[in-house]
Amino acid sequence: MIRVACYFRISEDPKRTGLGVARQRDDCLKLCERNGFEIVAEYTDNDRSAFKDNARRPGYDQLLDDIRHRRIDAVVAYKDDRLGRRLRTLIDLYDLLLEHGVVVHLVSGTVDLRTSQGIAMAQMAAVMAENYVRSARENNLRARRQIAEAGKRHCSVRPYGWEPGGMKIRSDEAEVVREIVRRVIFGETPTSIALSLNERDIPTVRGARWTGIGVRKCAARASNAAIREHNGKMYYNGVWEPIITQDEYAQVQTVLNREAKRFARGTGRKYLLTGLVFCGECGNRLSATVGSGGRKPAYRCHKARSDDNTIIGCGGVSRNIAALELLVQKAVLARLNSSELLDALTTRKNADMAAGELLAKRDEQAARVDQLVTDYATGVLSADQFRQAKQVAEQRLGELNQQVSRLTANTALAKIDLGADLEKAWESNPLAWRRELVELLIDRVEVLPYPDGYPRKYWHGFKFAPELVRVKWRV
Repeated sequence: MIRVACYFRISEDPKRTGLGVARQRDDCLKLCERNGFEIVAEYTDNDRSAFKDNARRPGYDQLLDDIRHRRIDAVVAYKDDRLGRRLRTLIDLYDLLLEHGVVVHLVSGTVDLRTSQGIAMAQMAAVMAENYVRSARENNLRARRQIAEAGKRHCSVRPYGWEPGGMKIRSDEAEVVREIVRRVIFGETPTSIALSLNERDIPTVRGARWTGIGVRKCAARASNAAIREHNGKMYYNGVWEPIITQDEYAQVQTVLNREAKRFARGTGRKYLLTGLVFCGECGNRLSATVGSGGRKPAYRCHKARSDDNTIIGCGGVSRNIAALELLVQKAVLARLNSSELLDALTTRKNADMAAGELLAKRDEQAARVDQLVTDYATGVLSADQFRQAKQVAEQRLGELNQQVSRLTANTALAKIDLGADLEKAWESNPLAWRRELVELLIDRVEVLPYPDGYPRKYWHGFKFAPELVRVKWRV
């Protein structure tokens, strides 16, 4: 009696009905019955690709283990492409089968590896199986790109703000999208926006509660501005009605990108000024240290040696955390009450037009930087010309990015109620709110060392010299 293991696989079964592998099983069992095979194992990989590099097939792995340990004499499958879709996979399988004398029986034919012709036919079948998948994938990618170029949408799930299909706006949800985008541009965090929406019992498209990530994704969608995104690199004008303008989309992208860079530096902050305080002597960033042995918590400049033996930091500057943060708090609240800031916010009424013009200049400059690479690759520019032009172009691009950042910060400040009790608002809001406000207003805080013999005076109960602290304002 010939011992066989039956193997069934189908690449896609999104509803997980198992009907495809069930049909394969019926045909394979009939083949075994006709030939009088003894079925010792059945392995199934439903909804499992045999082409993707990272695709795992537990059933297939168990089949290989049976072959290696000589538990079976033959493999039964519906077709050879059920066993594998890649040439390398099938060649390795056929080498293993040949080594252990195991035969493959297919519903559509038998792969006989005992003859040179059978081996050649198996290899040709493997080539055709892989080529079929590659051709299908190329055709699919080409069709998707054509759909994107035509500005059409592909919506497997109804997008929030639109009716099914994504072409017609759902007015009540569109207002929520506009609110989210406006609040993000004004500097509000996605998490606080999510809390606000949940308090008003506004559900997501699936009827669930909003999260900070969900709000961020909603605000960042290019489709909100009728922009068809393809592979995250190519953008086309969509044929559906937009919810927001393209200028608003560009502004919200600027805010979200800036926030992503800020949070990439670390979100688990315990102190208000982490990352913003610098040594006025050597320029090193001060780090917050917990006090011990009678020493108070302080921002300190640490002296260290890098891997290349370079000395980093001077180690000669430190300030009491509570005192320095109190000074910055008072400076921020004074700044919010200043006429300079009021003038800056008053000019905000023309900022939308300014934002559009500035973003257009920034995009044009970014395109020039990209064009330089093309000119160098095609020989229009020499290596020296490319380096010089790239340096100038990137410097200008950096200046435009800074202007966009400052304009966005002014927009965020417009949400602050300057007529309210700012000191009370500071005390009642959490550290994240205070930190956000500080980052909107302050670029950096520089702490100068105490000169020799400098008198240690008391300031609000601290031995502290406010005159040895410089605040560099962003706005």
